[in-house]
Amino acid sequence: MGQRYRHNYQETGDIIDPLFWVLDNNEMAGEVNGGMDRDNLAQADIAQAEIVNDAFTALEALGSATGYTPETTITSWQGGTGNDAAGIFNITTVECPVDCLLDVRVTLTWQWAGPNWSWSATYPVEADTIEFRLMIDGIEVGRAGPFEDAHDRYATYLMGQRVVTAGFRVISVECLVARRRYEGLSITGPCTYQPTVTDRRLWVIQEKR
Repeated sequence: MGQRYRHNYQETGDIIDPLFWVLDNNEMAGEVNGGMDRDNLAQADIAQAEIVNDAFTALEALGSATGYTPETTITSWQGGTGNDAAGIFNITTVECPVDCLLDVRVTLTWQWAGPNWSWSATYPVEADTIEFRLMIDGIEVGRAGPFEDAHDRYATYLMGQRVVTAGFRVISVECLVARRRYEGLSITGPCTYQPTVTDRRLWVIQEKR
């Protein structure tokens, strides 16, 4: 067994605090429960034939090339209701057989319907923007943007993680399109031009206990 050291030492006159004992005992508990290392498993204790597919890590990949056009008349989150023209992503079939760390990664591309920004002597004070967020079970775990319409075509990548219990998990990606001021990024109204979310990919990685 590897060397383990106490976190705290008590002296006469110290205030009695159970955290002293908890931290020190955690060292031993971590060694016993801890991991697949040389202290707990000898060499060749587990043969490769004994390990089934997806025993420790499971990967699921999804994607869509169907264009999704968010509603430009509203300035709230949308798009988390489908996986095609009805939305960006909404995945309800991810099943976690055991408690795990759920690692979700997304790539997104989009295009604006018309130019709304150009270099001029007078720098614009507002611009059309699009912003994205990644949700696991309704909890935001990643956000990217807002991105202005200076580029006709653009792309981004976002990721998020969450420890989840066994069962089916809901993963969704939403966008918010709005016209914003450069200073402070406050929303001033709906977009002038229409963005379309095009090719997109989503990877779900389960890091199992």
